[in-house]
Amino acid sequence: MNEAAYIIVTYSLTDFERGQVHQLVKSNADRWWHQFPDVWIGWGKPTSFWRDLIKEVVPDAGPRGAILVMEIGSRYASFGTDEQFDGLRLQVLANLRQRTKTERRLRDQDVAGPSLDVGSSLPFG
Repeated sequence: MNEAAYIIVTYSLTDFERGQVHQLVKSNADRWWHQFPDVWIGWGKPTSFWRDLIKEVVPDAGPRGAILVMEIGSRYASFGTDEQFDGLRLQVLANLRQRTKTERRLRDQDVAGPSLDVGSSLPFG
């Protein structure tokens, strides 16, 4: 299964609200990475799922803050220590491996095609 990656960015949430978002990501994401206070990267579930779920626990963030959930690709550039980005690198690699397996399986199914039994059912003249 090829999981979509998404990024959740929050702005101007209280510590309590940020903690609620963190718990939601931890308990609902297939895999996740969180190294910056207001940023989470995760895999699985569509962006609308996250927007709606977060909106339930942080309903009044709009007037003073904001939440952005966006699907992202697997290419990234970073600057910082290895410890900060090792977890992200491992998650991206795991998703790429899974995508490669899925693509290989689909390609093998396409090459094999459907199984047909034509031996006795077609008249030959």
